[in-house]
Amino acid sequence: LATHQGVRSTADAHLEQAGDVAGTQRVLHALASWRPDELLRATSATAAADDEPVHLRDGAAAIGTLGEAILGGPPVSPDRGVGGVAAQRWALAAGWSALAADDPFTARRHLEVAAIPSDPSGSDRIALWAQAWLARTHLLLGTWDDALRIVDTAARRIDDLGLDLLGPLVHWTGASIRSMRDDPVGAARHLVHLRPPADSFPVQRIPSAIAAMQVAASRGDYGAVRRAGRPLVDLAGELDIDQPGWWPWVDHYCLALVQAGRLPEAEDVLAPRWERAVAAGHTSSMATVETIRARVEGLRGNHGRSAELIDSAEGRADELGIPFLSARLHFSHGRALRRSGRRREADAALQQAGELFAQMGAAVYVRRCERERRAGGVDVERGSRQELTPQEKSVAALVAAGNTNAVVADELFLSVKTVEYHLTRIYAKLGVRGRAELAAVYAG
Repeated sequence: LATHQGVRSTADAHLEQAGDVAGTQRVLHALASWRPDELLRATSATAAADDEPVHLRDGAAAIGTLGEAILGGPPVSPDRGVGGVAAQRWALAAGWSALAADDPFTARRHLEVAAIPSDPSGSDRIALWAQAWLARTHLLLGTWDDALRIVDTAARRIDDLGLDLLGPLVHWTGASIRSMRDDPVGAARHLVHLRPPADSFPVQRIPSAIAAMQVAASRGDYGAVRRAGRPLVDLAGELDIDQPGWWPWVDHYCLALVQAGRLPEAEDVLAPRWERAVAAGHTSSMATVETIRARVEGLRGNHGRSAELIDSAEGRADELGIPFLSARLHFSHGRALRRSGRRREADAALQQAGELFAQMGAAVYVRRCERERRAGGVDVERGSRQELTPQEKSVAALVAAGNTNAVVADELFLSVKTVEYHLTRIYAKLGVRGRAELAAVYAG
């Protein structure tokens, strides 16, 4: 119970008193503590215990393979020879490990099974673990409305069950998406749940810090990004949290260091992560490091080397076909190209990034793409109204006439959020920066 409530010292004390009896509890404790070596020992002991029920032994075996994946083994293959809660654990392990291995498409398939088990003996707790990672999967795939529906449903269930251990995993994705959609009030509602006490587990502290970095990055406060990320630097000094693909925190932190001109410090953080990414053959991690190194080289005036790194990173992203990763790398590519004087190439990359971000409703980054394009001095050609869908045309006409989003929503029987989403796409398609320019397009 103490582990599920996220109270580490109490959980430690109870496990010490229980000795070898608390087999399955030790499995959860090791996972929450992010100790994959201990996780393997605990799952092996549980799976071999004759006095444990078969479904618990089968479930322990599933989580054991997750520990192997964390330590560098292959993604988990679901065991189709088991049923009930054990099958649910296998699906969770398979989905989570696939997500870490740069395969969100496979991850989604497995996590959907674990998140809503067909067997009535399924576990609510396992379902919530799966929902947390399924929401993260939808973030990467660019299906953000689906991600938020999962987050909001899971968050209510976590509150009902008092499972504070899982709160940060769920709210991490909610805070990230809502901040990128320029919804600071919505993001703040998640941040309330992302302040774990000192006496908490790493699986609470890590996503909380990553979420705080993303929210700060969305508002352009890179000092706050560095402050939010510093505890992860300290934690990484005492615990291995840098297995490629499992906890993506380095990009936000290092970009904030680069923003402050602390280039050697950023390189010191990146160097060991690059070595591990290459050794593991982890594509997105290599692309992330190359993107940040490209910024460093560009600031040093090595524009040729910067372009080489960005080209390599973008090639890796295209190979994976993950929309959110592609959008971020096209944005970085465009910025690097603009700073090296290759303005037309920069404009094309930034337009591509802006279109991807618009599809997700990431208004903050759509605006940044447009600012970069205008700073490049290349004329941003406005599109035709014919490029808009029928509903987008209706929204655009009402907004251009001076109506508020709330009035437009009432008129068209939509939610305000849906109107905001349509506006983001309309601005990107027409090449306008806001309501005034949209009104000018319709007036002209």
